[in-house]
Amino acid sequence: SLLAAAKMVQLATDTVEWTDANGNVQEVTRALKVQLQQPYRGQKMTDLQKLVLRFFKDVPVLDVGNKTTSAKTKLILKATGKAYGPYAIGFNVTKLHKFIADCRGISDADKRALFEKEEIDSQWSREWIKAHASAQSILSTEPVQRLAAVVEEARTDAEREETARQKTLKDWGFQSASTAVTLALVFYVARFFIVCAVPFNKVHHWAFASMIGALCPAIKNKLPSRRQLSGKWLDKIEEQTREKTNDRLKRTKRKKTLIVDGFKDRRGRHCMNISCGVLGYIPYLWTEWFLRRRHTGTTYGKTLEAKLGDKINEVQAIVADNTSSMSSTVNGLFGYFKSQFSWIIRLGCCVHVYDLLCEGLVKLPFLNDITKKAKFIVTFVNRYPLLHETFLHLQDVRRANNPKASKIGMHVVRVDGHVAPRPGPLQVGVGAISPRMARR
Repeated sequence: SLLAAAKMVQLATDTVEWTDANGNVQEVTRALKVQLQQPYRGQKMTDLQKLVLRFFKDVPVLDVGNKTTSAKTKLILKATGKAYGPYAIGFNVTKLHKFIADCRGISDADKRALFEKEEIDSQWSREWIKAHASAQSILSTEPVQRLAAVVEEARTDAEREETARQKTLKDWGFQSASTAVTLALVFYVARFFIVCAVPFNKVHHWAFASMIGALCPAIKNKLPSRRQLSGKWLDKIEEQTREKTNDRLKRTKRKKTLIVDGFKDRRGRHCMNISCGVLGYIPYLWTEWFLRRRHTGTTYGKTLEAKLGDKINEVQAIVADNTSSMSSTVNGLFGYFKSQFSWIIRLGCCVHVYDLLCEGLVKLPFLNDITKKAKFIVTFVNRYPLLHETFLHLQDVRRANNPKASKIGMHVVRVDGHVAPRPGPLQVGVGAISPRMARR
């Protein structure tokens, strides 16, 4: 007895090395190592429990707590590789029925062979048998019913879920709608496309049509075409929006402020965007297209005067960009307003001034040199896939260790969006460097 007691003390106190499933070596007591090496950490399993556990892989896990260290069991579903647990000794095997029933990687034949055993009775086994009971009496039914049962048995779980969703939606209504209801629903569909800038041809996409059919089957086949969206509905929504905007502006008792901003493309075509608002409400009004007409201050001024009409008397100020055609007091828009409507205050846009200031700052020699070096680094790193992947990996490591320090690296990669075309798989080596890049 003394010898046996001495052996028990030795097992509980001596430490040995144990290697886990990931290859990590840890020091444990002899008794704990013996427990880790036993199937299911020594838990006794019946034959029925072993039938359930044959779908899982037994992985021993060392659970290190604050006060105690214990051996636990992690179960990995062989069909999917998904892990469950870890479980302590004495875990309930019946709870694993749910994972088997929900797994699509296990065939229905294997599930039926397991769940139809009388000894195996759980909530999940009963639910699965009830859901798949249609094919049990195939041989005793009529040929048509037998074929339907075979087809139902051959369907996947995903197809059954889709059918259940459709049946649920059919039961909740909206199978019919009056003309007024249909027009109201189509209006909101059209407004969604226009306001959210969704391409009009997406109205025929099968996913969008199925979504509308699920929400309201009555209008699935009454959706507007892309031509109706770009014609009838776009004009109607624009007209209503403009009417609401003008009414809101009329109800304001304050004087209005005009905001004008011009744009010219490389072909010399020109347009002018006009907004009009008061404190707290500044809506967009319209865009005037000048094409290649001469865009002088007089042209701008006469256009605004013709569009506004008598409403120009309600204007107290005008804000425009600082180009010569706008801010010049001789030939610009401000000069025209000074001669025709002297009471209107003329203001240059401070945002444009700030933008010009920033553009001037980055042109300073020392900032320009820094920008060129940053562009070269970005170009060089992005030029070679292996170097770029290494950079991203080191960036992730640095971000994990010190999130604040990684911000600089993230911004360097995005400087000016200057990205050179990436080489193919055979151009990764040092010999792939171009002569210009090598000189730099």
